[in-house]
Amino acid sequence: MSDNFIMHIILCIPLILFGTWSTRKAVNKYKLKSYYDFQMLGAGLGSIIIGVYFLYSVISDIITAL
Repeated sequence: MSDNFIMHIILCIPLILFGTWSTRKAVNKYKLKSYYDFQMLGAGLGSIIIGVYFLYSVISDIITAL
């Protein structure tokens, strides 16, 4: 496994949680009415993508270690 295994685990969970919270807040509560809401939506989607990438790298490290 790589040296960044623990760091990726620590990073992927908050990134995915922040991304889902930010995206849901922008879409459900504010209904995308202003520029700020679109910024929040972009930040949320970007966080989800980065979090899923970290999660993928952790899972691939686990699979290759087996």
